[in-house]
Amino acid sequence: MFSELLSVLFPLRCIHCGRGGEWLCPECVALLRPLGPHFCCRCGRPSLSRTADCPECRGRELHFKTARAAYYFEGPARSLVHRLKYSGQRRLASYMAEIACNQAGLTSSDKAVTLTYVPLHSAKLLNRGYNQAGLFAKALSRRLGLPLQDLLCKQHPTLAQNRLGFEERRQNLEGSITLRRGASLESGQSGRLVLVDDVYTTGSTASECARVLAEELGVEVEVWTFARTVK
Repeated sequence: MFSELLSVLFPLRCIHCGRGGEWLCPECVALLRPLGPHFCCRCGRPSLSRTADCPECRGRELHFKTARAAYYFEGPARSLVHRLKYSGQRRLASYMAEIACNQAGLTSSDKAVTLTYVPLHSAKLLNRGYNQAGLFAKALSRRLGLPLQDLLCKQHPTLAQNRLGFEERRQNLEGSITLRRGASLESGQSGRLVLVDDVYTTGSTASECARVLAEELGVEVEVWTFARTVK
């Protein structure tokens, strides 16, 4: 009832072009660029073939097993992420999960998969009011019928990652991510662990989270994101 009342008071408009009716109008849906069909089997960067010689992750220490994203981080996909992240449009998370699940690699019939997500520092969480990665992970959990656990926390604030290079990002995050006190994988959920985030940029944040999860829980970590920056 509350959602229907909101839709009457504030009718949906396309968050990319402003046309009325849907989160994304048909014209803007057509502008979404899915990643694939070929991509690096390690970091998920699109390529001409499933090559092991990827220019983006070559020579880098990445602590996750593999990373996959649904769309290029551009155009309507960027608008969706920014509106969810900065404009309080929490309901967008369900729509983003719906269209992400249509892309190969972001679905699973294996019920042994457990989802978790990249944490926010408490100060940023208080300021924003929610964790966009957590909302997206919860929406994926409901849609795929997979368990979700809040396993990580961010101990201290860090500089904005978007202004830093590869090595600076790694140093910026070092020691900031820890396993939540008392956290452990629930009984029967010790299979695949998937770390969820909204955007994969360089993989530094995902790698640090995966390192903590792998060392503390002894599991391999996969990464799922809605969108991915492609250089």
